[in-house]
Order: sequence, then C-alpha cells, then structure tokens
Amino acid sequence: MINICKVFVYALGIFAIVSCFNSNTPAQEDVEQIQSLPVSSDQISSLRDENVVRSTTVSNGVNVSNSGIWVSGEASIEIKPDIAILRVGVETEGLNTKEALNNNSKYAGAVLNYLKQNQVSSDDIQTTNINISPRYEYPEFTGPSSTVRKQVLVGYRVYNSVVIKVRDIDNLGELIDGVTEVGRDSIRVNGIEFARDDTEKFMDDLRKDAVENALDKANQFAKYSGVSLGGLIRLSESPVSSHSSGDMFEMRAFASPASTPIQEGTLKYTLNVQAGFAIE
Repeated sequence: MINICKVFVYALGIFAIVSCFNSNTPAQEDVEQIQSLPVSSDQISSLRDENVVRSTTVSNGVNVSNSGIWVSGEASIEIKPDIAILRVGVETEGLNTKEALNNNSKYAGAVLNYLKQNQVSSDDIQTTNINISPRYEYPEFTGPSSTVRKQVLVGYRVYNSVVIKVRDIDNLGELIDGVTEVGRDSIRVNGIEFARDDTEKFMDDLRKDAVENALDKANQFAKYSGVSLGGLIRLSESPVSSHSSGDMFEMRAFASPASTPIQEGTLKYTLNVQAGFAIE
C-alpha cells in the first residue's frame, strides 16, 4: 500500500513539471511564427537597394562623377601686336539738329577720306554710335524780388563714334595727327588698344602646352598620393585672356612737327584648361 502511494506521488510531480513546460510553449510558438513570417523577393530586393543607397551616401559623401584627379593647366605667350584699335569721336554743335548734323557730316567725312587716302580699308572703319542731344544754358534773370536761373535751349550737339582698325602700327602716330588735323577741334581721341589679328596661328601651341602642363600636374599628384593615373575623363578650356605691357598710348605736345609717339609694348596671351583623370 505504501509503494502504491509513492508511485502516485511521483506521478503527480511529473505531471506538474510537464504542465510548467507546456505553459511556455505558446510564447515560443509565437516567436517562431514571428520569425517565420513570409517576405517576398521584391521586398528583400527593395531592402537591399535601400541599404546600398544609404551606405553609398554615407561612405562617399561626394558626387561619384567628381572622383579622380582634377587639375588645371596653363600656357602663356608674349608677342608683339600687329594691329591697333583706334577709337575716335567727332563732336559738333549747331543752332538746330540739321545744322549740328551737317557740321558733323563735314568733319566726319573729312576724317574718312583721310583714312582711305592713307591705305585704311573701309572694312576696317566702323561707326558705332551717333548721339544727338540738346544743349542748354542757365542764365540769370533778375525778378522783382530775386534773381533766378532759367533753362534755355541754345542748340544741339551731335557725337559720332568711330572705331578704326589700323594695320600699319608704325605709322599710327602720323595717322592720329592727320585725323586731328582734318577734324580740327571736333575730334576726340578716346583711346587705343593693341591686339593680334592672327591669334589662331599660336593657339595650337598654347593648347598643347596647357594640356601638357595639366598632365604633368596630374602625374605628380598621382605619384605623391600613391595611386596610378588613369585615362582622361574630361577636358575643358577657358577663354583666352590678354594683357598689355608698356605704355599703350602717349600723346605730347612738341615744338617740332614730329608725329605723336606711340609705344605699343607687348601682348601676353594666357590659356587655361581644366582636366580630370581617372584613378586606376
């Protein structure tokens, strides 16, 4: 009888233990169900793509198209000018617009004839502007109690701007003297610029030297940074800049009939390129 009771007690203990384990089973099944939720292949691909984009953005932090070695190259040349750009104005006045225009035509025509007689082609003479404006004076008028100034129209002024390309620089001073002589007091010399009319003759050399300069820099950067220089990615050119040296225009009064002295100096043309190279 005692043995039967012991067996019964043991059975009850085993049953209680099994019940405790079974009470945790639903939670484990829930976890297993959550872990095994179905996910489509499109969702997985989308998650992967998002992870790749985020990783690229954070790790690079720059535009991939700008990766590589980017340098600038420069080349310059100093050369004597072969043309001069002379800017001249003809200014006249008249009591009315017709008289002012007639006076201007008279002196401007004399200047054009002189230029053509001195081997300046009509293709190298350009009228850039004609301006007609009224002229006023402000005389004093005495009134009963005070003196006042009034605006009075006294005539009109005509200004004719002309640009002349002079190819014979050696005779530029003499040409200016002749223009001022035939145009008399109506002539205004507004300035002189020197330039080259054949820039394409040396542009090829400038481009070649500028690209070689950029390539030398890129090779140096690759060497110093411990990488191998790859192929050319991009190459662009900036507009050519020019700089004049020396006194460009000098006009003095001389007792002798010598022509106006002109010092044309030299011109410096500079070309810049921007180059990008890949890294191997």
